[in-house]
Amino acid sequence: MAEQTQTTAVAQEVTNATPVKIHGIVPTVNPSVFQLILRSENTKPSTAGSGPEGFSMFMSTYAQNNVEKRVKYHSVDANFLEAYGLAEVTRDNNGKLKNVELNDVDPVSGELISGAIELNSLLRVKDIKNPINNQSIVPEKLPEHKLVVTETFTQKFNKDGNGIVTWSQKPKQNPSTKEVLCNQGKPIYRNVDLTFDMSREDVYIKHDGTEPMTSTSNDPFANGTPDGLMG
Repeated sequence: MAEQTQTTAVAQEVTNATPVKIHGIVPTVNPSVFQLILRSENTKPSTAGSGPEGFSMFMSTYAQNNVEKRVKYHSVDANFLEAYGLAEVTRDNNGKLKNVELNDVDPVSGELISGAIELNSLLRVKDIKNPINNQSIVPEKLPEHKLVVTETFTQKFNKDGNGIVTWSQKPKQNPSTKEVLCNQGKPIYRNVDLTFDMSREDVYIKHDGTEPMTSTSNDPFANGTPDGLMG
């Protein structure tokens, strides 16, 4: 990755990960698209971010409790929810979507009322076919998967149809001091993705205590705005 030239980056696959769980389902501005709130917990590598080499070996008690919580808002459509029994979907005589009633979801928080469920426990309860080729839209069970972390220097933006920025990604911060974490003055951005490639590794950029350089970004929310559900 060209952007990591002359920086300290650590790529390491995380083990001892808890299964990816669905903690909630939230709607979007598109009535046929929803976002699953996915979470998992992973033992964070001692080399990620900061810490001496071999930290987990010499400080195993602390390392065992050094848990990294990962959250991903993953977009799915009404067909996915219906196929796996997560929602009741009604359509008109032409097959056009009329209503989506989420099952077991708090209407305010979006959290699952009965508690989180493992993503790999989902079994297809309705076989929805593609009308063009008559093939199943989703598998009977999802293939093996995990949440991976990729840290980068590239900030993400979301724009509306008029090209106006409606959301911008916040850089990593020290949770105690709110200090922006950088490497050689470049803010670090943390991304979490759902992947079915089990060989894919996490990529961390080690922060070095430098302060952010003067920004030339056109980010209209540089002074702060709540992150949208863009995970």
